[in-house]
Amino acid sequence: MIKGHNGNTSIMYCFVENDLKVGSDILFRIGDESRFTFYTGAGINASTSFDNSLLVFDNYNVETGVINDFSEAGPNTAQNTYKGKSVVYTRAYIPFGVSLKWFRHLETNMELKAGGGFEQVLGGSASGFKAGEFTVGLRYNIQKHKTPSIFDLF
Repeated sequence: MIKGHNGNTSIMYCFVENDLKVGSDILFRIGDESRFTFYTGAGINASTSFDNSLLVFDNYNVETGVINDFSEAGPNTAQNTYKGKSVVYTRAYIPFGVSLKWFRHLETNMELKAGGGFEQVLGGSASGFKAGEFTVGLRYNIQKHKTPSIFDLF
């Protein structure tokens, strides 16, 4: 957000992209039979973004808070949409994670992926980049693991 010259209005933007991704990881687990499991490994993925848009809002009042109040500031208010090019990405990374088994089939995990990648803008330039991703997840395993469950007490 950039403050306008009168201090009350701003230019805001929102980049909207649609992403389709496929990937694969090989993981090495430490303590797989216990409640806490630590893991690391190597991974790759490829993705494409398509039908991208950049929305630019000019001369709007923005009051930040838990829910932003976003209203027109006057007669010079404008909203512009710019079409973005499609992009193809490839990434390689090292995942680091920990999982906590709750029940015979259910576990939660936190994972950090650090690495790099390459992007090719279709009809444009190519470049490399550093990549990082942090996720918190909930997993349901089809096969039961051997960690005791709270339901074993009943």
